Order: sequence, then structure tokens, then C-alpha cells
Amino acid sequence: MLSELGGALSKVTQTYIYELDDPRGSRAPDSAGFEFGSMHTAEIGFLYAPITSGGKSPEQIALAKRMQKYWATFAREGRPHDGTNQWPALQAGSENVLRFQPTGDVILPLAKVRDEHHCGFWSSVGY
Repeated sequence: MLSELGGALSKVTQTYIYELDDPRGSRAPDSAGFEFGSMHTAEIGFLYAPITSGGKSPEQIALAKRMQKYWATFAREGRPHDGTNQWPALQAGSENVLRFQPTGDVILPLAKVRDEHHCGFWSSVGY
């Protein structure tokens, strides 16, 4: 589904896909045996909160600064980058995801991200 949607969007406007992958990215307390990791909207605390707030680790502070730089250059120039690395736009045939993580960001094929998140299974059960 995401692949088809991304392909359609990329014909209308520049589209960028990202994933926040921070094991400590959410404020929700972990339940016994279940780590929440980066839940939906966890990026808000990295993008819009003061960078040093909330007891972030040095790696998370660096991550927040990188994310803010990508968003700022996108707003200013129309193409997101952090001064060194470009965030590639979604294009048919080269669908890439920018994975933000405390240890350093990586660009991955959308198919790999879909496999890691078992999207085929979730599609098969109606999600």
C-alpha cells in the first residue's frame, strides 16, 4: 500500500519518507516484556521541544539537531538536507526511507523497511 501511495504522491509533489528509530524515543513507560521504542508522533519531542529538555542522551540531542536541520532546510530551500547528506525524494524505482537513529542516520530501500515491519503480514490481516 505504502509503495503504491508513495508512487502516486511522487507524481504530484516531492515526497519524503522517514522513520524515527530510537529505542528510547517515546515517553510512554515500557511494560514488562514490551519496549515501546519510537511510537507514532515520537518525533515531536525531537523536532519542536527544546533540544536539551527531557533528559535526552548526547546521541539523542545530536539526533534532534540533525532532524531539525533537515526540516529547516526543507522549509527554506524546498529540499531537505543536513548540510552534508541529502534526503532523497521518493521516486518510482528508487523508493528510499531516511531512518533517523541516535547512532547515525541511514537511507534504506522502502522494501527493506516494509519487510522489517512485517507489512505483508499486517496487510494480510486487514491493516
